[in-house]
Amino acid sequence: MSRLITVSLDKRGVSCVARMLDEAAPRTCAAVWDALPLSAPVFHGKYARNEIYTLLPAFAPADASAEQVQQIRQAAWGPLAPWSSGAYGNFLSEASAASIVAAYPGETHTRLARIKAIYDPENLFDQNLNIQPASTAQG
Repeated sequence: MSRLITVSLDKRGVSCVARMLDEAAPRTCAAVWDALPLSAPVFHGKYARNEIYTLLPAFAPADASAEQVQQIRQAAWGPLAPWSSGAYGNFLSEASAASIVAAYPGETHTRLARIKAIYDPENLFDQNLNIQPASTAQG
């Protein structure tokens, strides 16, 4: 029997039902079903065809060290990694060079690095999801 998730945006009066694709991705469905809240407020939520984007409350206590936060994050999201690809840049867990390359895979990152080399060769605008100019870009 199919497992269904109801995704509701109460303030907008919008709701939909998403079917878990257990036959296509049993481990991912099990991880989602067992690990993520079945009912909780979200800070950002979007249902788009076969994907649900959401932000969840912090996994780690506010006073946790950076190392503890990384361990907690890895324990929560690590099992989903084999079935995850790409990223929504504004919601990266960390803005490391590797995660930025993952957010803009392949030719996209290369093209953005070339554009950055033209318009910001000194990398003055480096505070957000920094893509280094092509001459120094990695990835």
